[in-house]
Amino acid sequence: MDKKRASLHSGKKSQKTGKIIRPPHNDEEREKNENVKVGLVDNNFYWNCYDGGYTSDEQGDKLTFQAAELEFYKEHYQTTLDKQNERHLKARQKKRVKTIEDWLNSPRYAPTETILRVGNVDVGFADRLSLKEMAEEYIEKLNEWSAEHNDCLHILDYALHADEYYIDEDTGKEKPSSTHVHLRYVWDYTDEQGDRTVGCEKALEKAGYERPYPDMKESRKNNRLMTFTAEFRETWQEIILSHGYDIETEPLPTKQKAKDKQTYVAEKRAHIAEQRAAEKEQKASERERQLIIKGQLADIRTQQADEEIAKAKNLQAEYEEKLAELDERELSISRREKELQKKEDSLNKSEQENKKNAEALVKEKEELFIISNTIKNEDTKKTVQNRLSLINTRSFIASNTKEHGDDDKGLGD
Repeated sequence: MDKKRASLHSGKKSQKTGKIIRPPHNDEEREKNENVKVGLVDNNFYWNCYDGGYTSDEQGDKLTFQAAELEFYKEHYQTTLDKQNERHLKARQKKRVKTIEDWLNSPRYAPTETILRVGNVDVGFADRLSLKEMAEEYIEKLNEWSAEHNDCLHILDYALHADEYYIDEDTGKEKPSSTHVHLRYVWDYTDEQGDRTVGCEKALEKAGYERPYPDMKESRKNNRLMTFTAEFRETWQEIILSHGYDIETEPLPTKQKAKDKQTYVAEKRAHIAEQRAAEKEQKASERERQLIIKGQLADIRTQQADEEIAKAKNLQAEYEEKLAELDERELSISRREKELQKKEDSLNKSEQENKKNAEALVKEKEELFIISNTIKNEDTKKTVQNRLSLINTRSFIASNTKEHGDDDKGLGD
């Protein structure tokens, strides 16, 4: 008998339909599948990142896989999506605005699904309890690896199915299909803006992984996920061997399998759609990068303009301060000029009064002089002479006051 093989197949799209693999077929819609035997559904085991592990009987009060995945995406990536949508709206690209549900259904952001299996119906397969133990060991290895590599891989949910059957062509009887595990997870990394976003290749690049052919361009047959998958396929084989299963570790020779028309057309369309989506994403990313650069330039120019405005305001304030000082100085000079003018007017008035007084004294002096020559009485004559002496004294004082007044005027000027 041929040895059993350790199967590990990963992807985001169904090989039959070319559409994104959705989680309901793993838990809530099991009984709708044609190859599921209702009576065996109780043999299944389920786990999600919020409720932990549970059986079919306990499903009623647990989140469905679809609800758990939606909750995880909202919790971890909603902020990143909101910022992305905000950039699209600023660029007037409303058609590019997405919801978190859109992310879960897009080739770029959807979770990856891996199917784990040991053997098949021809050579025998692992029982469900052994497969559960081995799958949990494998998941533990994934978690350990993620913790050491930027926490870039997150297990969302998994289901162990032991409820499927097939019709034997020789006997026409129902026989159980091989047990298997559907494991769903998401890759993420921190982008240039510091936000956590979904992406396998970028996550593995930041984790230090290289492409199988580093010197060649990245492609479907040369990418970092291939390096990671090869490493963890060996891990899966080692776990199976440690549980006592004799498996074939040499890979089967690569050969092109014949495909029916429906599968071929579906895969072709899916491939074309994927290429177009990748081209659109690349153009959008470039457009987004250009917008970010423009936004940064605009921020720099705004900052420079703000600095120039601040400088202008400072100069305006200094100018207004100088004007205020000049106005105050001019006001002070004006007050001083008014005081000097008032003093000058007062001096002029005093000078005119002194002049009148001097003229009156001169006239009085002349009259007294004439009288003194005609008076014979000595007492009267003495009285006139005393009056003349008084007039002379007043004239002297008035003359000195005028000189001092002129000096003050000069000092004031």
